[in-house]
Amino acid sequence: MIDDQEQSVSTLPEAVAIRMREILARHASDYRKDLPRLVEQMQAHAAAVDDADRWREALPVLKREAHDMKGQAATFGYPLVSSVAQSVCRLLEHASAAQPDYAPTVRAHMDVLEHLLEKEDPELVATTVQRAQALTHKD
Repeated sequence: MIDDQEQSVSTLPEAVAIRMREILARHASDYRKDLPRLVEQMQAHAAAVDDADRWREALPVLKREAHDMKGQAATFGYPLVSSVAQSVCRLLEHASAAQPDYAPTVRAHMDVLEHLLEKEDPELVATTVQRAQALTHKD
């Protein structure tokens, strides 16, 4: 997403384009620093999946968090995080408060997000993302 933004920024006056790149880079850096807290917050809400009453309250919050993370991660240059968040969004579109059978898949996605923050091995991360997405697409 950042590359697309840089291409469109190139049609602006040079000083404005430079300033926009600086602002975007600063926000991307801030986002990366905040990402562990955001993932931890999502994990806390996802943990409610085992308790029907808590899940009923946590589900709309988790949906919003996943949606926000999907867009923010894409904007700030974290496509794998965005991809996992998008997979969570798709999963939760079909979830309801009365469906605790989503627990293993929700946990798997939270594990993938945590893994993305800890590991730098792109091949391992890509494999993990594919596994999580395969869980989402089961009928």
